Amino acid sequence: YELAIAEAVRQGAQDKVVWVTGHSLGGAMAMVFSHRVTIENKMHPDGIVTFGQPLAVDRKICQYMIDEFKQNYVRFVNQWDPITRLLPNYRHAGARVHLNGDRFSLREPQISFTALADDGQRPAEFVEDEPGLQAMTEGELEELERQLKEQSAASNGHQGAVAALSIPILSDHSMDNYVARLRSIGARYFKRPTGSS
Repeated sequence: YELAIAEAVRQGAQDKVVWVTGHSLGGAMAMVFSHRVTIENKMHPDGIVTFGQPLAVDRKICQYMIDEFKQNYVRFVNQWDPITRLLPNYRHAGARVHLNGDRFSLREPQISFTALADDGQRPAEFVEDEPGLQAMTEGELEELERQLKEQSAASNGHQGAVAALSIPILSDHSMDNYVARLRSIGARYFKRPTGSS
């Protein structure tokens, strides 16, 4: 963390437009990094974009990130990426863009929990509108673990990231698949200007 801050300062981050991004654990780290540098007044990222980010914050940090970044925190979820549903005791902050087939849907930043706020007032309730994007239950997590073991054994001979790409249940989590889905959606909704290469 300290090395990343030092390098950002050395590169003049305080005087530049800075967006922090990451995929999977890197997405959670991008969010945590942005939170920490903002509350410590070391710098203020202009925005955050994550892909396949797991649930990563408690309700206080969730509320802080929504208040601080508003629509400038966007997290992408590809199809039914199971990683975005992990760690059910945590929350998502930011706007959610759900990439589904050749379409997408946007959910504005909202608090995604129902616990009482510190002042005793109940915060705005939010229930994920897509059942397939809700935090995993214990039973779903056990089923995911079972499928991972089964599919990992079937993909023997592969190592590391290559093995993960060959496991069907994780295919929606691959950054390559995020990029392909975004390109497909972009081609459908946005026309390239004429005369451009």
